Amino acid sequence: MDFIEDKHGAPKQATPEEELELDLPFFYKGIIKVEKLLGFTPSDGAVWRFEMFYRRTHGIIEIANDKLMMGPGTFNNLFKSRFGIFLPHELTKKPEKGEPNLWIKFQLAIENVCTVVEPEESTEWIETDRLIENIAKFSITEDKQIWYDTSISDRCLLKIPDTNGEMFYCAKSDCVASLMKDIGIKIQIGRIGDILNTRGMKKKGNPRIRVGDKRESAWWITAQCIDHVLPTEHTDEDDE
Repeated sequence: MDFIEDKHGAPKQATPEEELELDLPFFYKGIIKVEKLLGFTPSDGAVWRFEMFYRRTHGIIEIANDKLMMGPGTFNNLFKSRFGIFLPHELTKKPEKGEPNLWIKFQLAIENVCTVVEPEESTEWIETDRLIENIAKFSITEDKQIWYDTSISDRCLLKIPDTNGEMFYCAKSDCVASLMKDIGIKIQIGRIGDILNTRGMKKKGNPRIRVGDKRESAWWITAQCIDHVLPTEHTDEDDE
């Protein structure tokens, strides 16, 4: 999300007590995706799902709409628990008389940028996210022979570019099917593939990968999709 000073208010100078807090522009820039999961009935209320990245940490925060509307307390607790830092002081402080309420402005801002997920889609989106998180736990290689040889690694991702130079992590189709069974995903594998295609997380068609004289069917998952949920040991950057 882009920070607009006229809309969201100028960030104030941080005091020593607030040095662990983010400033407001940096907070907005760390929001990767916002989804609004609608309830099955009008009385259920929506659930907000935030995908965020701060301090080299990727995380997901989910919060019910009624909790979000009550004020920043619950969200600040979830945020601190996940990222080890506090929300910007501008969002959590009580506005002075005549000052804009930046917490309300934040809620209006996310309404304008969120993806609305209908009830029947909500479970499917959650399950596809769960599948990707587990696929990201596979070992990773750039060697096709290692990827293809199940005696070396039964569950392995092949990191390769496509013909356009875009990078993908490829999982053998049968490995995806067995993983879904292991983690208890009941949705049909074809439907899961369609959802990932719609969300732009997978290459359509499951192009086969040539390994010698063999051609292996594979799911081509976008590098961005996998990189966001890779376990820490797979990241290339060292902590500063």
